[in-house]
Amino acid sequence: MLDEAGIVDTRNLAALLTHAALSRTMLVLVGDPCQLPEIEAGGLFTQLARDPNTLHLTGNRRQREPWERDALARLRAGNIDPAIDAYAAHGRIHDSHDPEALRAELVRDYLHARAQAENHYGIAILATSRADVAHLNALVRAALIARGELGATPLHLHADDTGHLVAADDSLEMRTRDLVIIGRNDNRLGLYNGTRGIVTAVDVAADSLTLRTDDDRDVTVTAAWAARHGLSHAYAMTLHKA
Repeated sequence: MLDEAGIVDTRNLAALLTHAALSRTMLVLVGDPCQLPEIEAGGLFTQLARDPNTLHLTGNRRQREPWERDALARLRAGNIDPAIDAYAAHGRIHDSHDPEALRAELVRDYLHARAQAENHYGIAILATSRADVAHLNALVRAALIARGELGATPLHLHADDTGHLVAADDSLEMRTRDLVIIGRNDNRLGLYNGTRGIVTAVDVAADSLTLRTDDDRDVTVTAAWAARHGLSHAYAMTLHKA
């Protein structure tokens, strides 16, 4: 079974279908063409979803409140105004003409939810752009540092002329107890795009850090590895990454 098949680009999906056919394997595609689309060339899954023989799930077990199930169904169908009105009526929308005030509110809400949560991996700020993600991550980290919740010794990383990250005195910074996410696969280490972890140690002299991954493994990586595999903070993430 391939979950979230709607975000798989057509070239990769076609290759996967070909391999499945050659190996006489049943491949079940599960996804929603009304959610986030493919980043690269796409449209195959959407076309398959329109086939009259396609099976459709109609139940909703994620949203518990009837009003929210109705609002989500309206939003998915493109009936936006009544959906937004419903969310606003139930206090789910916070609007501001001041972007900094809105970001500050997001950070306060995140820190409050984080303090109540047993698992920090279940809490995240979602944003649409990488620039917003970077800004929000910086704000959250500043608050955590001020509270003494992150380690005192920073390991600084920056991009050199080749685009690789190396130890330096500015730019991307890692401390113990930082929540991070990996951006590229490393089959040798069993670390993959989207794997999250917590920094458990930094070694400035060795330009390395140790991660406790979300599947409870301890892995030590170098600054050069961090460069090649897009290690970044994970308090805020883009919608696609989440």
